Parts: sequence; C-alpha cells; structure tokens
Amino acid sequence: MTLTAKIRLDCLALGIQRIDAGPVGIAASLRPGAAAPAASDLISRSGDRLVYKQRIGKGQTLQAMVRFVALLKHGRPKRA
Repeated sequence: MTLTAKIRLDCLALGIQRIDAGPVGIAASLRPGAAAPAASDLISRSGDRLVYKQRIGKGQTLQAMVRFVALLKHGRPKRA
C-alpha cells in the first residue's frame, strides 16, 4: 500500500472529508456528523476544520500529512 493510500484510509476512518496542505500548515474538514479525533496541543479546531500550524518545507508535504494523521490517530495530550 502506498503512503498516499494509507493517509486516505486513515482520513476516512477519522471522519475527514478533505485535507489541504500549504507552506504554513494543514487543515482537515470533517464529514458532517463526524466526531473530532483525539485532542492535541498541536491541532486546533476552527468550526468543522482541524488546523495544524506547522511550517512545511518544499517537498515535505506528504511527511507533514503523515505526522498530522498520526497526531489525530494517537493524540498528544493537551498541556494543563
């Protein structure tokens, strides 16, 4: 299975309808009625979107998406 296919399957399981990436981060739109994935101090919620503000270097988009999806799947507890 390719890395892109794995990301697609993980997004489907997490209730993510669309994922967008750019040089300053990643934003994922949830499907209507989908529950938000695990909380993380690195990912914020903006309406029906999850936002991961992280500088993404040229050619690093796929690796950034892998980190983003891993955070959503496994979470990283919010700081108290």
